[in-house]
Amino acid sequence: MRTLRTLGDAERHFSHLRVTCRRCSHSALFRIDDMIMAVGRGRSPHRLPMRCSVCQNERPSAEFCSGPVYCKDEIIWRAERIQYRR
Repeated sequence: MRTLRTLGDAERHFSHLRVTCRRCSHSALFRIDDMIMAVGRGRSPHRLPMRCSVCQNERPSAEFCSGPVYCKDEIIWRAERIQYRR
């Protein structure tokens, strides 16, 4: 099996991406196709431009999950491109 290195590689095999904060363990679930629209197919899931909404940590951990059965009790968030203020 081929290693899944980008969101585009994972699009056929998985439907959701779980992002977990390494500091406070806050977790969020995103649809992969929404994430691709926001950041592009070539982006590694481990290098996503994200920030935890609880503790403001910028180093999330990301893993793929395969659908609503696995993720049935969680809110699915919509990915959007965000501009940070300087």
